[in-house]
Amino acid sequence: MKHHMYFSKQDPNYSMLKEIFNFINSRKSHEIIASFRIKPVKTFVNDLKIWYLSVFFNYELSFVVDELNNNSKLRKLCNIDHVPTVSSIQT
Repeated sequence: MKHHMYFSKQDPNYSMLKEIFNFINSRKSHEIIASFRIKPVKTFVNDLKIWYLSVFFNYELSFVVDELNNNSKLRKLCNIDHVPTVSSIQT
């Protein structure tokens, strides 16, 4: 059984993720992504954050998507308004 992904400001993993997500959300990052003609940029950035959470904590994408759907603090950390489905992330 997997543990839930609880957000805590004291956890160094989440602090590091917050910094990474701030970089991914930056205007410069969006310009770089757009230069590769990836559209829509916001969707790609959200998918990248979810994928990064999955890799960072060694969880399956489906688990991360479920956690994002159930945890508003985690969505706020990731700055994700709408959580996509697993199948749309994998394509």
